[in-house]
Amino acid sequence: MASGLVFIRGGAEIEGLKRRGRKLSGKYFYLRFARDERGPRFVVVVSTKYDKRATRRNRIRRQVKEVLRQGFRERTYPKKIAAVIVPLKTERPADFADLQKDLLVALNKIR
Repeated sequence: MASGLVFIRGGAEIEGLKRRGRKLSGKYFYLRFARDERGPRFVVVVSTKYDKRATRRNRIRRQVKEVLRQGFRERTYPKKIAAVIVPLKTERPADFADLQKDLLVALNKIR
C-alpha cells in the first residue's frame, strides 16, 4: 500500500481507468474513478483541446496537482481511489480557489 499521494504514469493503466471507471463531473473538471486499495492515485490529463499552448496546459496541471497535495495533507477526500482528472475548457480561466473548491467537492461526492 502506498504511504502517500501517487501520480499514475502508465498509459495502459490510464486507459483502463478511462474504460472501467465511474464518471463524475464538476464545473471545471471531469473525473473517471475507481476504488483502488493501493492508496490515492491520480493522473491529470490535459489535451491540446484544452489549450494549444503548453504553458497554459502545464499551469492547470500544476494547479490540480497542488490541490491534490493539499487535500491529501488535510485528508479531505477518499484515500482508496484511483482517478483520471480532465480539466474542462471554460470561457475564462478559473482562479486557484475556484479550482480547489470544485475539485474537492467532486472528490468528496465519491464517498
